[in-house]
Amino acid sequence: MTDQPVPREVVLSSGDRLEVIRRLGGGRTNDVLLVRHSGRCLVLKVARRPGGSLSVEARALRILNEARFPAPILVTEAALDQPRLPCLLLSPIRGRAPRGAHEHELAGLLLAELHETPSRPALPEADAGDALGAARGVAQKLGTEDRRAVTAALAPLGEPWLDRVFAHGDASPENTLVTSDGPVFIDFERAREGPAGLDLGRFSFLVASGADVESPEPLVEAFRAGYAARRPLPRDLHSWTVLAGLLLAAWRLRWRAAPATPDWRAALELTRDLARRRPAS
Repeated sequence: MTDQPVPREVVLSSGDRLEVIRRLGGGRTNDVLLVRHSGRCLVLKVARRPGGSLSVEARALRILNEARFPAPILVTEAALDQPRLPCLLLSPIRGRAPRGAHEHELAGLLLAELHETPSRPALPEADAGDALGAARGVAQKLGTEDRRAVTAALAPLGEPWLDRVFAHGDASPENTLVTSDGPVFIDFERAREGPAGLDLGRFSFLVASGADVESPEPLVEAFRAGYAARRPLPRDLHSWTVLAGLLLAAWRLRWRAAPATPDWRAALELTRDLARRRPAS
């Protein structure tokens, strides 16, 4: 849909017609449109191909909506008529990415709340073998000494992952909207039952690698402090952050035709530098 003009109208398989106001954005697997239905503005999230992960996001949002957790309200799970593609109708949220230490602290506190939310009905489980395999695969692009440092950093994680929480799966400043009522998490396509370190490491790495922040360390510290105010931080958080950097590099290498910041090379270099540093004791 991103390569085509935005349609004026889309039709659901139910026959409902939605007026398209404008395109809001999207990722590599979906498009996001602002639409109007029965006089109400909604967000329409459409998969680019049949199947995909929107069913996981719908399941996650049903759990979160029932728990009154700050996340988009799932209006309905549906499909377009032609082409027949899965889609979600969601409540719109006005907000922006977190700025400053206080808003990062609030994001950490919200992540801790998410991790305490019971994930029933069960979400898919994060696969330790898949994640560690992808991380070790992209690490092969490093030199011998750097590869050893990365391997040593990953060693404490081990398999299988027995400590499981309601994990966002794609926790990041980009998927955090600061609203007048506080922060809200969006984009739960990769929600999983998995270790808290997956989310904490990813958010920390993405804050640390932010190109628009001159000194990201205080923001990372504030985010972690917010989390620690509600739940203990994982003992091996340095290892989880190294894993997050490697997985980000592997993902962006796979999708390198669609540039992102940092790109896979920069993400790999940042991860190498992180692995070389010993965490503070």
